[in-house]
Order: sequence, then C-alpha cells, then structure tokens
Amino acid sequence: MRADGSSKFAPENRYGYFPSASLGWNADKESWWHADGITMKLRASIGATGNQGNIGPYAYQALASGGVNYNNTNGLGLSTPGNRDLKWETAVQQDLGIDMSFFKGALSFTADVFNKDTRDLLYSKPTMITTGYSSYTCNIGSMNNKGLELTIAGNAGKKDFRWRGDFNISFVRNKLTKLLDDSDIIMPDSFHALQVGKEVGSFYMVKMLGIYQHDEDVPEYLYENEGVRAGDVIYDDYNGDGKITADDRQIVGSANPKFSGGFNNTFTWKNLELSVFMTYSYGQSVYEYWTGGLRLGNGTWPQLKSACEGRWTGPGTTNKTPRAIYGQSWNSTKFVNTRFLHDASYLRLRSITLGYNLPSKWMRAIKMNSVRVYFQVDNAYVFTKWPYLDPEVSYNSNAATYGVDWLNPGQPRTFMFGVNLKF
Repeated sequence: MRADGSSKFAPENRYGYFPSASLGWNADKESWWHADGITMKLRASIGATGNQGNIGPYAYQALASGGVNYNNTNGLGLSTPGNRDLKWETAVQQDLGIDMSFFKGALSFTADVFNKDTRDLLYSKPTMITTGYSSYTCNIGSMNNKGLELTIAGNAGKKDFRWRGDFNISFVRNKLTKLLDDSDIIMPDSFHALQVGKEVGSFYMVKMLGIYQHDEDVPEYLYENEGVRAGDVIYDDYNGDGKITADDRQIVGSANPKFSGGFNNTFTWKNLELSVFMTYSYGQSVYEYWTGGLRLGNGTWPQLKSACEGRWTGPGTTNKTPRAIYGQSWNSTKFVNTRFLHDASYLRLRSITLGYNLPSKWMRAIKMNSVRVYFQVDNAYVFTKWPYLDPEVSYNSNAATYGVDWLNPGQPRTFMFGVNLKF
C-alpha cells in the first residue's frame, strides 16, 4: 500500500491510496518438472498508481493576476478559475506474464499481457472564451489500455563465430471509456478529437476522397457557391447535407501505431564485432502542418518541387495533388483535411557499430588489458512511406495532440570513431 499527498489538490482530496500485489511461480523448481534445459516462470500482478504531474501547483485554487484594465484603471482579475473537486488520476493495472528459456538458456521467450484502466484523467479542458477562460483543469474522464508484449532472445555459434540477438514487439490499444458530463466530443486542437469509444490521439478532420477530373463532376451547390472546379479536392460529405463544412469532420486515423518494437543483432568473428540495431513502428499517421497550410493554394509560401511537378494539370493526370491556383482556399486552408495526413510507418536502422579488439598478445607487449577500436553510424537509414524529413516527429508529446509535424527537425545521422582503452 502506498499513500501520496499533493498540494495541487484541495485538502479534502489531497491524499491518494494505491495498493499493489504480485505473485510469481517458478514451475521448473517443482519436483514433477522433468524438462531438462527448459525453465518456466509465471507472473501475475495488480496494482494502482497515482498521477498528478499534468497540472500546475495549487491547481485547485482560483488565481488572480494584475495588469487588468478596468475603465483605464489597473486592477486584478481571475486568470484561472480553480477546481476544488480535482482529485488524483488513478490507474489500476493487471498483468500476466510468462518467462521461458530453452536449450539451457540459449533461447529465451517472454510474454506479457496487461489491462490498464485509468480513471479521473487530469486534463486542461478547452472551454468557451465567453466564460472568461480558455480552459480549466478537471478530471475529464476514464481510459482503458490493453496490450501484449513479446520478446525473443537467443545466441548461437561455433568456434570463432558467434551470434546474439533479441527481437521485441508490442501491441497496445487504448480507448476513452468516459468523458466529463457525457460530452460527445472534445477537440484539444485543430487536428484531434477526444471521443468515447475512440483512441486518445485520434485525428479528426474532413476526409479527402480524390480530385475532380471534370467540371461536370462537381456538385451544383459547390460549383455555384464555393467556386469548385475540375482539379480541386473532393471532400467526403460525411453528414450528407450536400455541403462541405466543419460538420463533415470524422475520425480518420490515429497517431498511435498498431504495433512497434526493435531488433538487435550482434555478430562476432574472432576479434571483430558487428552490431546492428533496428526499430520499427507500423500503423500510425502524422499530419504534415508546415506545408499543409498553403501548399498550391491561397498563399505565397515556398512550394515543394514534388507538389508542383505532380499537380493536377488536366483530366487523368493525378488524383492526389490539386491544381495550382492563387487566392483559393478550398484546397488548402478552408478545412483541416486528410490530404496532409500521411502514413508514418517506418523501419529505422537505428545504429550500426563495427568494432575490433586488438589481439591479446599485442596487449601484453604494451602492458594494457584491452584496446578496442570502433566505428559507429547512428540513424543510418529509414525505410518509410512518409514523404518528408522524419516520420518520428511531433511538435509536442501530449498523447491527445501527438503526431503533428510542424517543421520539426528530424533525427540527425551521426558518424563516430572511437577507441576504448582498458589498463
């Protein structure tokens, strides 16, 4: 049992109590176990943890700030409304796991399955500015996370050659199970939505279906009232009213991957060693904001060469990039839309290291224990459909608004040469 207290909450909600318990069983230690060279351990645990890191100090209190003008006279005004009902965000997680090894440890396998329910999520909820505030801190709702994690590791070799490797993969799903006051949908920014039954990190925007190839393909209302012509974007009329508005936004993807993991291999031959480490992630999307606003549309920002060369220039030329027309926002800023939402799955060659340990007889001659010379490349290459700098970017780390590329710098490729000396 753990008890925590925080001055971020009012005295009546200041303390949280978080019990936990775990159990393990080494089955291979039992008298009836006769599988030579094989071990097995079963694990189970349940526990609660508290979180109060998402809010500011004394968040329950209403705060005032100076510099407020009342009829040309300086004064004080409330800057945050406070909320005495704030309480600890609590996550209750159950885990089941198994650890096994085979061939006297040459091959090992680990599997974990978990279910995590988080209640009283702490969040700075956007609110109508007419209230006098742009947001207020509250316990917004509840969320469920469940997942499966697998790890396989092994080593093998003969004489001068040896291989060691491990592979891991994680499948994690989350969804909101409750929102404050039974709210239908909350938009933490222009790209995402929080909605019961959907993932935290879901993208919420108008869906692009293609490009109008002929004027006669354009619905009459859009032709007459929006100025849409051949070469412009086709948007999904989600609510079926014949118009395209913000009411046609829908959940169109997620910043969360369907699965992710890594793969590490080390090969040794005599004194030479090669290590290759890869990471991967599949199924997540990233919104391209830095060119998404004005590209081939209503502004004068620099345009991408690929967009200019691949734009629509006549029937059948493309169904992805609209015509270039200045002063028309239909294809660019009128709607946040999936034209700028891209698959950000990747396989990254995270690092490659080649090392050489000088022979021991040389070490004895110079009276040293060991000398290792190595060359390393970090972020060597990324295999991805993401069309820009780096698929592994986001302008912030908030789970509710993750996955927006706002011209964030990609991870650099670095080259290193070094010597390890041991005396």
